[in-house]
Amino acid sequence: MRGRPGDLWTATVAQRAPAELVRTLYDAGFAGILLDRDGYPAGNRDIEAALIDAALSNAWVSDNQRWVFVSLTDYKKDTR
Repeated sequence: MRGRPGDLWTATVAQRAPAELVRTLYDAGFAGILLDRDGYPAGNRDIEAALIDAALSNAWVSDNQRWVFVSLTDYKKDTR
């Protein structure tokens, strides 16, 4: 995947502000966003909270608290 068009798109989209990221992923047909909490400094939930707020959604957290899924379902309902 590295160096291919999808890689460039992913890298570009990942840099967007939470509200724009949610809108872009929704427009691209994504159903949600999966976050790996191990990818962020311990205790820092700012991006997680911002994505939840932008998606107008609740989040599902894995039993081990590592993975967070933010659904775009409520965003879809609110924007249509």
